[in-house]
Amino acid sequence: MFQDIAEGLPQPRQRTLSFYVVLLCLILPLWSVAPLSWAFVVYVLSSRRVSSFAWPGSVLFATALCEVTLCPMFRPTRKLTSSQVLFSIYHYRLSVRISGPSPIGPGEPSEVQTAFKRLLKTGLGDLPENGDNEEAGRLGIPEENIIRLERDDPRAIDFRNSIRTWFCKVPWSSIKLHEVRQWLYWTIFNAALPPLGEIPHSRRVILDEAVDLLEKRSGCQFQEGSNPAIRPILLTLDKVNVMWRPLIYYTIICSINFFLRMWYKNKWNVRFGSRDGLERVSSFYVLRLPS
Repeated sequence: MFQDIAEGLPQPRQRTLSFYVVLLCLILPLWSVAPLSWAFVVYVLSSRRVSSFAWPGSVLFATALCEVTLCPMFRPTRKLTSSQVLFSIYHYRLSVRISGPSPIGPGEPSEVQTAFKRLLKTGLGDLPENGDNEEAGRLGIPEENIIRLERDDPRAIDFRNSIRTWFCKVPWSSIKLHEVRQWLYWTIFNAALPPLGEIPHSRRVILDEAVDLLEKRSGCQFQEGSNPAIRPILLTLDKVNVMWRPLIYYTIICSINFFLRMWYKNKWNVRFGSRDGLERVSSFYVLRLPS
């Protein structure tokens, strides 16, 4: 009797005392800044007590007002013409903008198929002892076609345990064919799975082949039907979970970044640049010029 680790449930993480200390002393105060600022500003404006404040109260009111009020320099688009917008609403608007389908279209199906087959072959082959075919040997990728593995094959078990991460680590046997098709269709075409009768023939052929290869590699056949309790992770289609952070948080981060840049520039003669004017991870670079 073999042990199928792909059927087990992940062990819940144990929360230690440090978790509650950070939650009470850092996380909750940070998340409370925005609602408390809103409540304080609404109270002050409704009671008309601004003029009666001493300087500590005025400073507190100004800080809260900065939290709910955003200057024009933070405008996300040129369509905003008002002199001020509410930062909380602006923050929510940004979170809505980044949610939903990604504007990036699907790649070439042939290239995606090649990459998918290469992924499935990873770990199937044995490392060569004589050094031949170094790249394939290093990755454990055999040159032959993918064969159907037995269910108790260690390579199939490890593969199932890895792939089920895309299904929130549920037991492999609970994943049905419909959810697998959803995940594969997104993987290949970066789109939500339409009704099977509406899928173009060319895409249906590619989808069925991907399902067949996945069944061979995992060593088991998917059951027909759907499991509504399971939803695959579709990164570019799923709603983005945004954790709220107040304006002061971004102010501190921007200040730290600014002073670090100045320090790197003055002490180490570092230059900062970006490709095509985009400060993304793939486009932004830091260059040090030794003296």
